[in-house]
Amino acid sequence: MEIKHLSIALERAAIRRNKSIMKYMKISGFLLLIAGLAFAGDRWIQYQETYPSTDDAYVEANQLYLSPQIEGQVDKVLVKSYQRVKKGQLLVVLGSHHLTLMLEQAQSKLELAKTQLTSAEADKKSAQAQAKQAESEKAYLVLENKRLQSMASRGLASQQQADETLYKLKEAKARLDASRSAIHSAQARIDQAKANIATESVAVRIARLNLSYTRIYAPADGVLGEVDIRPGKFVALGEKLFPMISDQEYWVSANFKETDLHHIHLGQPVDIELDMYPDQSFQGQVESISPASGVAFSMIPSQNATGNWVKVTQRFPVRIKVQLNAAQKDHLQLLRIGSSATVTIDTHASPS
Repeated sequence: MEIKHLSIALERAAIRRNKSIMKYMKISGFLLLIAGLAFAGDRWIQYQETYPSTDDAYVEANQLYLSPQIEGQVDKVLVKSYQRVKKGQLLVVLGSHHLTLMLEQAQSKLELAKTQLTSAEADKKSAQAQAKQAESEKAYLVLENKRLQSMASRGLASQQQADETLYKLKEAKARLDASRSAIHSAQARIDQAKANIATESVAVRIARLNLSYTRIYAPADGVLGEVDIRPGKFVALGEKLFPMISDQEYWVSANFKETDLHHIHLGQPVDIELDMYPDQSFQGQVESISPASGVAFSMIPSQNATGNWVKVTQRFPVRIKVQLNAAQKDHLQLLRIGSSATVTIDTHASPS
């Protein structure tokens, strides 16, 4: 019986020892798990500080509305909605018949002004020749009159001859004065004709410019929005015809928490993932950081001077320039403005 009781006691001691070991192992494992979670949490916080990320980001590009610079009726629409176009490609043609007539009228007035200038210059040359001849005659008659007057006073010539010379001298002076007046008159007509030429030249350039406005071209490479105009529609000056998205530059507007901004600097590299194209990888660069939060630029900024104010972490827009490689530049249609993106900034990398 004693041996049996001893055996039972040993078994019970072994069981208690095993339970103690298991309890110790559980406590140790729990402590190790807590330490591991703490280490992982610390590493995650460090990673988040080193690589701030946000999914509050959207692709953007330069958008513009094509508008006519002159009113008129649409004659031709050479594109359709969502079409990709090249810079200088003809998109829309407006009616130009009345503008063509205005150009022809301005050109006719310009030619008339040039003809008037030519005529006035010819008249001036003729008057100058007559004035030169009259001046020569006057100089000759002045000397002749002096000679005859001197001879008449000495009885060597008759007074009638001297008087005739004086009369001819007065006629020569009158012709000289008339020629000089004709010169002044011709010069005035020349000045007026030159002024008319300048005015009509401007009118011709304006008419040509207005005529060129009847042909609307693509200002850059890009993609058109919805084209809903049709031939026959009358469009006003500056009326928005249809939108266009330029291919010249793409960027991502990412809204980061204010607690991340002290890690973000200009020129840092950025990894961009588009929700629309999860298999595509895009690279970017921090281009600018907004000086104010998105709420500050809203039409109705928040007013916190109330008793119901709740502190909320603000977000600041960060502009990230998309850097496309050669293959991506050949497939720009991958980027569509307004599409959602997730961006991650490498704050340890040296800004370029």
